[in-house]
Amino acid sequence: MKKLGILLTAIVLVLAVNITAFAAFAPKLQFSDPTANVGEEFKVTMKVKAPGAKLEKGKIMLNYDPAYLEFTGGDNAQGGAGKISVTGDSSLGKEEWAFTLKFKALSPGTTTITVDKDTLEIYDDAQNLAEVTPGQSAITINGDAGASINANLASLKTSPGTITPEFAPEITEYSTIVGGECNKLTVSAKTADNNAKMVITGNSDLQIGDNTVTCQITAADGTTTKTYTIHVTKQEGEVDYGDSAGGILQANVNGVDYEVAATFDETMLPEGFLAQTVNYKNQSVLAGVNPETGLTLMYLIGSDGSGDFFIYDAATDQWAPYATINTTEKTVTVVPMGSDVTVPEGFAETTLELNGKKVRGWIWSEDLDQEYCMVYGMNADGEKSFYRYDMKEKTIQRFFSNPVVTDTLNEEQFLEAANKYNELLKDYQLRGYLLIGIGIVAAILLIALIIVLITSRGGGDNGGNGGGKIRDGRNAQADEERLAAAREKRAREREALKERRERAARADDEAEERYMRGIENPEDDYTQVIPRQEIRRAQQRQAPVNEAQLQQKLAREVMKTTEPEHKPAKDAFENDGFETFDI
Repeated sequence: MKKLGILLTAIVLVLAVNITAFAAFAPKLQFSDPTANVGEEFKVTMKVKAPGAKLEKGKIMLNYDPAYLEFTGGDNAQGGAGKISVTGDSSLGKEEWAFTLKFKALSPGTTTITVDKDTLEIYDDAQNLAEVTPGQSAITINGDAGASINANLASLKTSPGTITPEFAPEITEYSTIVGGECNKLTVSAKTADNNAKMVITGNSDLQIGDNTVTCQITAADGTTTKTYTIHVTKQEGEVDYGDSAGGILQANVNGVDYEVAATFDETMLPEGFLAQTVNYKNQSVLAGVNPETGLTLMYLIGSDGSGDFFIYDAATDQWAPYATINTTEKTVTVVPMGSDVTVPEGFAETTLELNGKKVRGWIWSEDLDQEYCMVYGMNADGEKSFYRYDMKEKTIQRFFSNPVVTDTLNEEQFLEAANKYNELLKDYQLRGYLLIGIGIVAAILLIALIIVLITSRGGGDNGGNGGGKIRDGRNAQADEERLAAAREKRAREREALKERRERAARADDEAEERYMRGIENPEDDYTQVIPRQEIRRAQQRQAPVNEAQLQQKLAREVMKTTEPEHKPAKDAFENDGFETFDI
């Protein structure tokens, strides 16, 4: 019991040490909070601190608002479009990692850089996953010295319902009533200054009773702000909205849900579009229609309250953000190509006519319509390169053979993934070897079992195959012995037959001699040859013997003896009482 208690105590201590060590690995993420002006580049410092621990590797994903910030680079960092991936390893330090991230300020206002907790991974040298306490960076961006301080709205509408009083830029307090089916109020607003920023809050998850929706406007200078407030009363049951739309229309664009605004400020429509009421999902909504192209624009509101125009195709029920591409006029001069310049693969040389002049160019070998060509030219900055020319739309752009594909994994992440793959491959190979070994052992055991079964059956049952073999041997030996006996018997029979024939021959000679003597005194000899058996039979019957009959019978016997009948050997054996064998 004493030893058992010591063992349990040791186990508890080891577990306590491990739990303590694991719980102690809780590094902190700290950020700097810089201030910058619009257009300036600035730095954000991010530190990972783990006093008393040994940082081994980590991956940190950051989120930022691309409307305010443009990511330009950083230490062990890559990203863009609102996301940054930062990686660290032990080469940066054991207890602290420091990263410098570079940004460009795009718009005035206040924004943040946050940590994506779902993808955050930091490990110590024992491969323990850290319980990180993440921070964030608060960035203040000031406008230009001459930036506008206009923080007014140019228009404000809601759906469903209407606001009271009628909108005016100087009025900041409004009210509206919605029914019990309305859970979110769609707010359509436009800032008076296009460089101003707007944030809408409180317009979702409306409750029965009073609700407050705010539109906060930040002027282009980044400091001037103004707030418009909408007091929303949600009543139980239905509400008559009059001519305004009464239902919430939904739209999904590239996996993001939006609400379709029933109305918007018509002055917001792009050039070439006219305000027109259209039917969408059995409801009338305001849209912008281009008479020349037939395109239809609708105003969609995002979950953050911001809105924008989207192209809607009623035939396919598909949406796309409304975006145009504007190009500035540029001049490219076709120049001779040096001998050190290589034509991209897949192009065939041809003669092109540009502005009435024939120049050297190349076309894609598989382009049957020949709508594009490639020329070698120089731009206004004196840079020479291949240019791709669209012969249909008369546009030109610099040619690139292969787009640059940026791998989402850096070298360290790739090596880590490769090592994990190799480890898994080794595990699967080991499992394969084990399965092969088990199969071989099973086969050997099966063969051994079969041998044991065969051996046990043969040894335990004399009537089995072993006994049968012994009997077969004994039967064969018996057959040989019988055959030898038959051969020996036949030899004796042949000797006896030979001896009988010799005796018969001697008897013939003696009978002939007696016959010759019998002429002088035949009775003496014939009486001597009277068969004793006949006399014995007669005596038994007690009948007189007829000597004359006996003499005649004796003569017939003698004649049979002197003229023997020749028979086949087999018949002779059978008549003489011998056994015959067919071999």
